[in-house]
Formats: sequence, structure tokens, C-alpha cells
Amino acid sequence: MPSDPLTAVACRHPSGGGRGRSAVLMLLLAGAAAGLGSVLGSCLTWYYLRRRRRPSGRPTWRRQRSASSTARSCEDESASPTHPAAEILDENGDDARAVLKRSVSLLRPMTKMKTTKWQAERSHPMHVMREAVVLVMVGLPARGKSYISNSVVRFCRLLAVPVKSFNAGSLRRNLGAAGGQGATADFFSAKNKEAKAHRELLALQCCDEMLEWIYSGQSDDDESCIAILDATNTTVERRQKVLERCRAKAAEAVRTHRNPPPLRVVFMESICDDPNILEGNYRMKMFNDDYKGAENKDNALEDFKKRVSAYVEQYQALEDWEVVAPSTQGDEDANVATGCVRITNGGQKLSFVATGCSLVMLNISVLLSCFHLTSRRIVLVPERGVGAENVAALLDRAEQEDEDGRPVDLICRASRYAVRLVRQVESILRSKSRPSSTGSNLSKEGLRQPRGILCLRKLEPIASWSEDVDMRPSAGGRHQASEELPEESFSDLVDRLKEVICVIERLPRSLIVMYPSEEVLRVLLAHFYGCPEDTTPSEMPLPEGPIIELRRDHKGFALHESALPAPSPTS
Repeated sequence: MPSDPLTAVACRHPSGGGRGRSAVLMLLLAGAAAGLGSVLGSCLTWYYLRRRRRPSGRPTWRRQRSASSTARSCEDESASPTHPAAEILDENGDDARAVLKRSVSLLRPMTKMKTTKWQAERSHPMHVMREAVVLVMVGLPARGKSYISNSVVRFCRLLAVPVKSFNAGSLRRNLGAAGGQGATADFFSAKNKEAKAHRELLALQCCDEMLEWIYSGQSDDDESCIAILDATNTTVERRQKVLERCRAKAAEAVRTHRNPPPLRVVFMESICDDPNILEGNYRMKMFNDDYKGAENKDNALEDFKKRVSAYVEQYQALEDWEVVAPSTQGDEDANVATGCVRITNGGQKLSFVATGCSLVMLNISVLLSCFHLTSRRIVLVPERGVGAENVAALLDRAEQEDEDGRPVDLICRASRYAVRLVRQVESILRSKSRPSSTGSNLSKEGLRQPRGILCLRKLEPIASWSEDVDMRPSAGGRHQASEELPEESFSDLVDRLKEVICVIERLPRSLIVMYPSEEVLRVLLAHFYGCPEDTTPSEMPLPEGPIIELRRDHKGFALHESALPAPSPTS
């Protein structure tokens, strides 16, 4: 018997070996062909059915990728006939918006989750990690205390966190004692015992008003809050009195309130020894409420410098032991945490001591890390309605007005339209001959780097289609979506633009920001300029413009409006 199976079968076949072997081979080939035909037929059937369902089904993967990338671009560009998305047509003649509607709808979940009351109460970290934070400013005059406190107030209001600043100088001026009138440099001297007692009384009165604001109407559902005591607080005795009052008020709140928020006291010391920064701060002080009405600015400046010298004689730097909790801590101190932050030369150096795991201090720490006190301007320009020649002329004017001859940076969003516009601006500026900074000026911050053009994706709107898709035929017979891309909520917009705010805060020189919408303008103005106390940032009125210029002053930025500059003849 042969060992080969096929040969063995052929030998047993009654018609002979050769004919039996051929029959077996043909049988095997027929089976393979039938299997291959079945697979091929299934593929053809699937492809035929898929092509028939495509008009009401989903587009191909390539169309999905184009659609989703186009959905992330601005809606005004998608509607433009020259945009690449307008040239994408499916097999039934539907235009790009119909393809976008169907493709994005496939990304939605099958069932929509309902937000429960429990989830809504815990949607914001400040609602869960509830805490009342007291920021006690410490430092000599003209060290940027009011600038820092006002920036924190504007930033926290933008984040919808209750915040309020209590300024001892404003209380003094409200009572009739202003610099150059009822409070000369002698009023701030340590040798003037009566004036010293009066200043001490005003500072502690501000502290009492601050604590009353924190604990007035607090309940279980209240969120975190921030209160700022804006005063010099230059002595250890003053700072300890403030801390004792905070501890006493917190102990009283535990007994009288149902569930008061835990209290955290953070001393924030601003130190400045840079003569250039100090000289600029001294000049800006001539426009505050103490000296803005002075007829002789030179005499007013001399009086202010004497006031600073009087504070220097009694100044005691903040020490770590002042905020470290004692080992024998009583029950009245159990609900009060203490810490301190030191800011040197407007953010060039930062140090944090015992600030803990506070979520409130997390946002403030991020903002403080971006601070600087360099004099500069922020120019806000609408993206639409301006040409490359206008922006180039605006850059020229801003650089000519810069005292240090620094370049001016440009910030825009990352859309095709904005990138194309700023590239035209770059070409116009490159064609002009510009003198380069030489010598010792290159060592100054802001002169070592050339002009920066930043295209930030955080300025791009986040768009998503609405649930209801209404396809109506247009005049040309094609179908287009009747619903436009809905805008994100204002709180989502603020959360998205926090990184843009930090970038603008960190840049050391003047810059031009091309904003794409009025809502983006509201966010930027609410942080850098502020909005009225009786108005929320989302509803604050906007200046007419079209060019809005923010100039650095002692409290933050002052707002100035101007017309769009005409293109220069050389551009």
C-alpha cells in the first residue's frame, strides 16, 4: 500500500489509479473555488448595499476627516465659497455643510446623560473644596501691592469667585486725609504717635469690614471666597493683630454659624529693589487719588519719596515664623490655616510658604507666576474689518512710541484667515528697513528677542452641532443646514482663554492682540481692565473702538480708544 494518501485512494478506486487521482484533484479545486466565490459574493453584496444607503447614511472616512477638521475652523470660513470645505460634494450633490451635519452627529452618544442636582453642585471645584481665603498685603509704598491685589480681584471675578478688596488708603481718603492735603509725609512718620494710632485704627477697621463680609450670610451651599486687605502692614505688631482678629472671628463663626467655611490667611509681601521699576512706580503714583490734583508734580513727587523714607524706618520684613502654627494650637485656631507668599521685583522671584493644598491659592499662584511690572501697552484689534496694511501701520506706531525701542509682539488665532493676514503683515514689515538694537540695550528684557507672532489655538472657537438637524433646500437646489454652529458658554470660554491670559501677562513688552469676537474681547477686558461691580463680565458694555489700547498704570491698565491708523505710504 503506498504511503501517499492520494495514491492510496487512487489504488482503491475501481476505475484505475490515474483517473481516480484526477477526480480527487478536481473535487478539491471545485471546493476552493466555491469558497472563494462565496467570499467575493458577500463582499460585492455588502458594497452594493452600502452604496445604496450612503445618501442617508454616513460619508466615507476621508469625508469624515475633512468634515471634522472643517468643523473646528471658524464658521464664517466654512460658509465661504473659496474655502476647501465648500468644494467637498457627496454623490447626491449635498454640500459640505450637509456632510458636516451627518458626520458630527455620528460622534454623539446613543443616550444623553442627564445632569443631576448632585452633579451640578459638584461641577465646580470651588463648591466642593470650600474655603475663605484672606490675602493680607505687606510691603512699602509703590511696590505694586495695589496692582497685584486689583489683578487678583479682576481674575477671580472672571472665574466667578466672590472677591473683594479692602483698601486702607481709600478709607483714609474717604475720611478726608489725602496726600498733599491732610496727610503729608509727616503723617506717615513713626515719630508722629497720634497719626500712627489713627493709621492703626483705620487698618484694623478695614480688617473688621473684611471679616464681616466673609461671614455675612454664609451657608452650606456657599462657595469659596477671597478677601484682600490692601495696606502696608509693615510691622510685626500690625500683622499679628490682623491674624488675631481673623482667628477670633473664625472661632466666633464656628459657634454662631451652622457650617462656616474654613479660613486661610495668606500674607503676600511685595519686595522691590530694582531702581528702574521703582522710578516708574513713583511716576505713576502722581496720578493716584493722593496726588492727581497737585499743581506742582515735582513737589508732589518729593513729598511721596519722603513718605516712602518714613515707612522704610519702621519696616519689618515678613518672617516665616509669623505664619508657622504654634505647637500648642488651641481650638480657636484649629479652623485657621496660615501661609505667606513673597513676590520680588514684580514676579522675578516667587516663594511660597505653607500655602497648603488650597484650590483657591492654586489659581492665584498661577496668576502670580506670570506677573511683571514692566511698563507696556496692550492693543486690542478686531480681526474682521482691518487689513494687513492697517495692522502693519499699527505695529509701526506702537514701536515708535515705545520708550525703550522694543519690538511689539502680535497674537492672533490659528485660523487660515488670521494666519494669512499676519503673514501679509510680516511680509510688509520685512520689506521695511528697521534699525536693530545694539549695545547694552540687548541685555534688557524684551530686547533680546525679535518680534514674536503667536498663533494660538486657544483663541479658536470650540464648535459643535446642535441636536436637531433641519435640512432645507436652498435656492440652488442643494441642501444646507438651517442651524449654525452654536457658541460655547461664557464660562467655557473663560476656562479656554485662561492660558491666553497667562501668555499675555507673561510677555514683557507691548503687544497687539487680534480678537475674533466680542465675547473674547469681553474676557480680555474683564481681566486686564475690569468691569463694573454691578455687572457680570459676560454682560459688560464694550467700548466703541475700533482700536482699544490698555496702558499700564498704578492700578492695572487704563483704557484708551483710537481710530484705525491709515496705511503708511511705504507699505
